[in-house]
Amino acid sequence: MTHLAPMAGYLILATTCGVMAQAIHAGWLNLNHTIGVRTKNTLKNETAWKVGHKAAFPYLLAAAYLAGAFLVLLIVLSILKYPAGVLDIATVTGFLSILGLIVVAGIRGNSRAKRYNDSMDHLKSE
Repeated sequence: MTHLAPMAGYLILATTCGVMAQAIHAGWLNLNHTIGVRTKNTLKNETAWKVGHKAAFPYLLAAAYLAGAFLVLLIVLSILKYPAGVLDIATVTGFLSILGLIVVAGIRGNSRAKRYNDSMDHLKSE
């Protein structure tokens, strides 16, 4: 079977994004400086952290499912003995798509946390 390294990569991504999405959904992921959407806005306070991660959740969940789907696709393409070029294209397409979802998760999480922080700052100034 070819492309074992990308398959392992997809498995790692699916697991990591899935566990992170589950931790967000279950409320296990508290403010920390190690994992999560760690930006100036999300790290400002616990509520901004939660708001930001709630916004990032659907994108991380989608990334987990997409990584799983691309893992299955590579396995099927390998079993059916498709040319290496086809597997290479599927590999790059999958990783770029997942990376895009993770980046969007971070952007959305930061944006939502910033909006929350700005609204709290506005209330304090009144």
